[in-house]
Amino acid sequence: MKKIVLVFIAFFISGQVFCQQYALYHTKTLFDAFENPSMRAFQADSSKKYATNMFFPTMGFNAAIVGPAQETIRSSFFTGVSNTENLELGSKQINHLISHTNVYLAMFRIFKTEVFNTEMGFSWQLRNDANAAVTNETFALLKTYTLFKDNPPVNLFNNSGYNQSYHQVSFTYREDYNRRLSLGVKFSILNGITYNKLAIRSSSLSVNEDENSFTTHLAGTLSSSFKYGSFDNKAVLPLMQNPGFSVGLSANYKFKSGVFMLANLKDIGFIAWGKKSYKYEFNNTIVVNSTNTVAPGAAFRNELDRMIRNADASNRFITPTNGRAEVLLSKSAGFFHPNLIVSKNIIDKGGDLALVNNFYRKNWVYSATVDYNFYKYFQIGGQVMYKTPNIEGFIGSDQLFKTVESVNGYFTKNDAGSGYTGASIYMGFAFKFGPDVEHPHNANSIPGFAENERSFKGVFRGIFNRLQFWRKRSAI
Repeated sequence: MKKIVLVFIAFFISGQVFCQQYALYHTKTLFDAFENPSMRAFQADSSKKYATNMFFPTMGFNAAIVGPAQETIRSSFFTGVSNTENLELGSKQINHLISHTNVYLAMFRIFKTEVFNTEMGFSWQLRNDANAAVTNETFALLKTYTLFKDNPPVNLFNNSGYNQSYHQVSFTYREDYNRRLSLGVKFSILNGITYNKLAIRSSSLSVNEDENSFTTHLAGTLSSSFKYGSFDNKAVLPLMQNPGFSVGLSANYKFKSGVFMLANLKDIGFIAWGKKSYKYEFNNTIVVNSTNTVAPGAAFRNELDRMIRNADASNRFITPTNGRAEVLLSKSAGFFHPNLIVSKNIIDKGGDLALVNNFYRKNWVYSATVDYNFYKYFQIGGQVMYKTPNIEGFIGSDQLFKTVESVNGYFTKNDAGSGYTGASIYMGFAFKFGPDVEHPHNANSIPGFAENERSFKGVFRGIFNRLQFWRKRSAI
């Protein structure tokens, strides 16, 4: 049972994932500047001109399984024996399997001009979004069909889910529009790695106890970026076989009261999956009986594999990226810097309401996060960061106690626990080098503040002025 469930889950959640890492917001780290492009990464009279992670990946992982089948899931993962005694059947209850990762393979950012504090940067990421909805009855059927002595109602096995992983190569730019308002933008070229989406529209199950067999009927679709069972490892390389594009917009504003506000529209875009993509339409009956030499759950999975393999048809398609809308509010009080963050996914109901409490002590930052996920579970996270104007390193978890619980369960084979099942970890390192970023009043030479750059008016200011000019002209 354990292996079967892991295969089913891995189908959706394999690859890298996108992690929120809210404790890094509003910290003026290199990660913060790339995730929230209007934020600064450099500090006058302290920082060097160039910032990079020097190919030390800044990576994060966050996964959670939420729903009523927790006892079954934990026992399957941690002990290898499935416990279905308390699994409620016949009610079509849903379990959500959610996973996100974000890996910055390379980051490089430049302090461009002192005028308007302009910065620009380049980054290379590996990302994945995954979400699956699985019924209680599916977990039960993968163990044994004898739990369904009476023929159950239809559509108890209507599962759905998707997994999308891709490369993201980005250019970011930010500047101060005035003393209070800062603007930033992130343009990204995408290259799809894998995409899988399953949607079962109708399902039924019939049990024949006399012949020790069961029959299930499934109808639905499976979209995939590769022919089922023949994944090409070359797809991992950024060869632009599945091109895409995304854009992110960011702004922050400092109120006279001391309140700081950050707003983002992140990664609004698409990926066009190429000619090797497939869409499988299936409407088949699967019979599993006592003559099978393998366990019923494995036999069912093998029959499902065979059914899908025989239903392939080439089909290009376009998928959206899972963009987000975010707002952050903060007001510092000495060494205490709290942040209230609301983040909402655009293409699904996922999102977070997070309170991040940052405590600064010399070059150390300690963070405690309380996060309510819109899939109706709480996360408690912690982070430790060492930060100077030119060196930064951090490690943290968005689900600190659940991560400890899951790691302990894995090594001790103990399925004890309560609530949802989850794990999370992230870490990163970056440094700055080159000439100093000097304040105009103290500088011997000021980057971008001499000769022909004295007339620099700012990119965003120029765009807004041009739009205003044409608006006035059209009104004449």
